[in-house]
Amino acid sequence: MTTGPITEDLAYRFTGVKRKRDFAVPGHAGTQGGEDINDQNFAIQFDYAINDNMSAWLRFNERRSLRVGNFGSGGNGITEEGPCIGTYPITDPAQCDPRWRVNRDTNYYAPGLRSVDQSYADKYGLVGPGNPRGVFPYTHPVTGSTMYGAYNRPGVDSTAKWPFMPSQCYQNAGCASYDVGNADAPDIVAFTNNSADEEFDQQATSFVVDWDISDTLSLRYLGDYRWFQYWFNRDNDFSDGHTSDIDDTVTQDAEQFSHELRVFWQAGERWTATSGLYFFDERLDQHYSIRERAAQGRTINPAIYGTPEHPDWLKDALGVVGWVMPECKLGYRDRVLGSTAGGYGDFTCGGNPDGVMYDHYNDVGAMYEHRNIVKTISKAFYTQGDLQLTDQLSVTLGIRYSKDARFGTEQRGGYSEITPGGWLPWAIATAMDGTEVDGDGNPITSDQIFALTPLAAMNVALGAAYPSGDADFPITYKCDLGAKDCDRPVRLEGIPISWGTQVPGIYKQDGEWSYRINFNFEPTPETLIYMGATTSYRAGGWNMGGPENRAAIDTTGDGAADTNFLLQYGEENLTAFEIGYKGTHLDGRMQVNLSIYTYDYTDYQDQVEKWEDEPNDFSLGGLRGMEE
Repeated sequence: MTTGPITEDLAYRFTGVKRKRDFAVPGHAGTQGGEDINDQNFAIQFDYAINDNMSAWLRFNERRSLRVGNFGSGGNGITEEGPCIGTYPITDPAQCDPRWRVNRDTNYYAPGLRSVDQSYADKYGLVGPGNPRGVFPYTHPVTGSTMYGAYNRPGVDSTAKWPFMPSQCYQNAGCASYDVGNADAPDIVAFTNNSADEEFDQQATSFVVDWDISDTLSLRYLGDYRWFQYWFNRDNDFSDGHTSDIDDTVTQDAEQFSHELRVFWQAGERWTATSGLYFFDERLDQHYSIRERAAQGRTINPAIYGTPEHPDWLKDALGVVGWVMPECKLGYRDRVLGSTAGGYGDFTCGGNPDGVMYDHYNDVGAMYEHRNIVKTISKAFYTQGDLQLTDQLSVTLGIRYSKDARFGTEQRGGYSEITPGGWLPWAIATAMDGTEVDGDGNPITSDQIFALTPLAAMNVALGAAYPSGDADFPITYKCDLGAKDCDRPVRLEGIPISWGTQVPGIYKQDGEWSYRINFNFEPTPETLIYMGATTSYRAGGWNMGGPENRAAIDTTGDGAADTNFLLQYGEENLTAFEIGYKGTHLDGRMQVNLSIYTYDYTDYQDQVEKWEDEPNDFSLGGLRGMEE
């Protein structure tokens, strides 16, 4: 820090801080460590005495932080995963069979298990090293009978688990060696794709001018400009795998201007007051996304809906039942603001394939994203003064008039998959034109299609797989599951689609008055008794990005909803009453503060998560394929 005069009337102060620290969490399997510190903060200010009655103050501040931080996950780890199989009831993880409850499971590609029978178990045996086709033996908690589960077959059995992506640890050596020890005293390590990042950039300028016009009148102008950008990319899967890399990313960009003019004035010997005008203008851009930047480009590259020989095989099959899928231009970036038309489209445009990976505003591979853009304008007038009624009694009176307006746009969209119905193999077989061949050039027959599950038949129609003739594992894959890149990756849930909306919102408040009245009684210089009432309010807005914060209306009168808009909540109001005592006693050795107050809060707004359908109902529902 340095400080000193520049001239007789101008002085400055400069403060700078820079902090650096190496990784607090080491990296695993050659990957980058995490939770370092790399931060700098600089500020310079000037004080200028313009003349005997006027002065000015200017301050500029810049802070920047750029560090390897995993935003809340840097101190976390996985101690164990996989099926917990043991003798019912299981009350402790130590009861789980260690053959299947492991540090990290590298055997499966498609998440989830399917139910299999005794003959399958006899044929393939138990899951173990080098035998991912085997079974897990479960004991039914009621009947005591043995039931078997096996890993889902990629592209054959529905994962039924969003986001329908492969395991990040499939055949991954780093996952196989990952071990942070016991959950009670873990030895945490960072294990990422070297993409954990946290950035903060902020600039602010403040300007104040004071003008003493007379002994009873003075002015102060306060101007403020602030801009900041915050960005992080959090690697959530605790792996460095290329079969999947699911991160979530946040960008927040805010720019604020404010102007305030204060008038300090006095009327007579007993009244002093402050009056003012206030203006605030803010632009806020918040962008949240969940991204899959690996997985053979499933959420990045344009989807192909057919084979080289029959380029539109799947779309032709959908057309058999009258399903015409809209084009991907209906993704949210291209949606008409407020329109309800479409809602989804195919994925032939991909997930912004021309974007730049990890770019703050032009990233790729969004499975889900929402971007909230809000402009807020606030205007206010206020006056507050103190009237000395007697030498011991005074009253504070205040009034404020405020008017707020907000203009917002909520943009949502991403990638998903539609689970195919049981009719799809028939539609795919019906749409065949005789050009369809497998990887060896042999014709694919309708009987082979009918022998497949709907998901497997769909993947054959996409050109991602071929019928194998093996009833247990009925498809072979165009690309090796462990390959880093693939032009036709097998889909694990269903038909790939894009979806999106752009929904506007306008909130305008007619204006709100608030007041304050407070009486202060000082019977002695050491004691104060006070009582008062104050009102205040907070402007309304929208719960942007929430699941049920938008509605559709009919603006044409034809009975069909055609326009989306954001559902807004109104303002919140508070009336507060308080009476209290403050005193210093025993020659300053004891201080007493007492107060009684009540707050009357009306129209309070909040979002409440509902975790049960009925009171004390915490059921998880049926487990697919394991109900018997």
